[in-house]
Amino acid sequence: KGISQEGLYNFCAAHDDAVKRFRIQEGLKFVTGYSGGARCSSLQVGVRPGFAGVILQAAGFYGGTRNDYQAVKKKPEISVYMICGSKDRNRKEIEKTRNGLPRHTRFNAEVFDGEHGWAPEKSLIRALKWLEEQVPDTTTNPEVARIYFKRYHEEVEDGEGNFEEYLKLK
Repeated sequence: KGISQEGLYNFCAAHDDAVKRFRIQEGLKFVTGYSGGARCSSLQVGVRPGFAGVILQAAGFYGGTRNDYQAVKKKPEISVYMICGSKDRNRKEIEKTRNGLPRHTRFNAEVFDGEHGWAPEKSLIRALKWLEEQVPDTTTNPEVARIYFKRYHEEVEDGEGNFEEYLKLK
């Protein structure tokens, strides 16, 4: 098994198209995947600029050896959040990933009650909050950013979201 070069080309094409079509803030992009998709996402953060973090669900980095952490070795701005089930066969990869990452990499992990599967919604929300906190403050107006993230998190937790309001903040 392996990650195909064609798969990375497809990711790059989709990424580049999305960046052209949508308002995507460089330096605030995150990528995630489940199991083999987590392994793929560990490579994807390294092939395009502007990523701030990766959420690994139910698996660690592609390959799992020190030589396979190239994305975070070359890009110290990338933070890593790993989520696994308590009965997941890949749970042991949390410690393996923690030990394999470069010292500068910000890392957090969470174990939920479950088996090998997608992370629960609340775990993903915690992961995104943590990743956002790791991003250096590079906004020109910190008060606007604070209001934006406060509203965003409140609405996500309430299951609501009016994204037109956020467009008015810019």
